[in-house]
Amino acid sequence: MTKKKNKKCDKQKIFFAVKIIFLVLLILAIALYLNRTTRTEIEFGDDISKMIIRNPVVADQFYPGSNASLNAVIDEYFKNAQEKNLSNVKAIIVPHAGYIYSGLVAAEGFAQLDEKYDKVFIIATNHNSDARYSGISIANFTHYSTPLGLVKVSSAARKLLKENPDIFNKS
Repeated sequence: MTKKKNKKCDKQKIFFAVKIIFLVLLILAIALYLNRTTRTEIEFGDDISKMIIRNPVVADQFYPGSNASLNAVIDEYFKNAQEKNLSNVKAIIVPHAGYIYSGLVAAEGFAQLDEKYDKVFIIATNHNSDARYSGISIANFTHYSTPLGLVKVSSAARKLLKENPDIFNKS
């Protein structure tokens, strides 16, 4: 009876140790995820200007993470998008969920544009629950890094918001 009890006790100890190791690894993975670098600063010699680049956080999760695979996916969505022969389109509203969910709908929206545009405004909700604010904000980055390259953030939009901080607040 004692050997059987000891084997059961040993199994419980091993199971407990495995649970502890798993928990430690989970905590470590969460800590690494939360402390990932989300921006890169590049200074230009003696010049006071610098690029502050927002690195991708969800590449390979909500959209492909490489240039080639993202281009292939986008090309496929546009190939299947239907044009509605609309004219004089000044704005579109498209979803921004994971590409497998919203890619075709977004492509159909963009397919309605018949002109080239110098500026595009991306208005989105804040997905960061740690950022507590009301109203509207513009991230403190000069560029977003994407698998397709860098996207410049408009300094004009930042200036407009700074000069008119209550522009979108409810009265």
